[in-house]
Amino acid sequence: MESFEETRTRNRTSPARWALRAVLLVVTLVIALYAACVVATPFVSGETTYKEVINAPVADTWTYASASKNATEWSVFFHHITPLTGPGHAPDGTVGATRVCFRNADEKGIQWSEDTKQIEPGKHRRIRTYDVKGFPGGVFSTLSEFDVNQYYRDEGDGKSSLRFTTKVHRRRGMVGLMLYPIQKVIFSAGPYDDHTQWVFKVNLENIKSAIESHRAGKPYHRVHEYEKQLWFESNPWGSPPSGRA
Repeated sequence: MESFEETRTRNRTSPARWALRAVLLVVTLVIALYAACVVATPFVSGETTYKEVINAPVADTWTYASASKNATEWSVFFHHITPLTGPGHAPDGTVGATRVCFRNADEKGIQWSEDTKQIEPGKHRRIRTYDVKGFPGGVFSTLSEFDVNQYYRDEGDGKSSLRFTTKVHRRRGMVGLMLYPIQKVIFSAGPYDDHTQWVFKVNLENIKSAIESHRAGKPYHRVHEYEKQLWFESNPWGSPPSGRA
């Protein structure tokens, strides 16, 4: 007959017991990581911003940046942006307008929808980003939402400035409340925050070049080309190459 000590030793080394320990370890790590995100939330802004001064009146800057079709000229991230039109849809660039942003020409892979929530003509536009799809590794998902703001300013002497900002939006309900700390920390963490600021920078430099070229009656010189492959599309948990955020 097996002794008590032998039974206890066998139970300690059984596959089922090791599997249970592994599950408990994973659960503990997940809880610890979530708790760390909750603790860190008040100390990270979750917001990225960049501003560009343009040699054109604010009315020209507002008009150009308000048209979704122009994104094909200036965006390095999206191949094109398609406004939803027809009955029930507000005109592009107005409050209530909805558009879909496509990373690729074939409209596969990364994409998301945007609703224009607020407008102060010539000064401010607030856009809600939602229904995010196609990000590798599930870094962002259909549960992710962001507020994007465009701030326009008359700088005098025929110049204007355009500033882009974006930050994580907390969805309503329990799911939104629970996901918010995780999304805010991820979005504020190194590679993704740096990448967003880089995208803002090069997009705004393209917008500046487009507006100034059109105003001078010259051919548009695109400063930064559309990026056919971005670093996180092959490794969402990696880092951007040197010199490319």
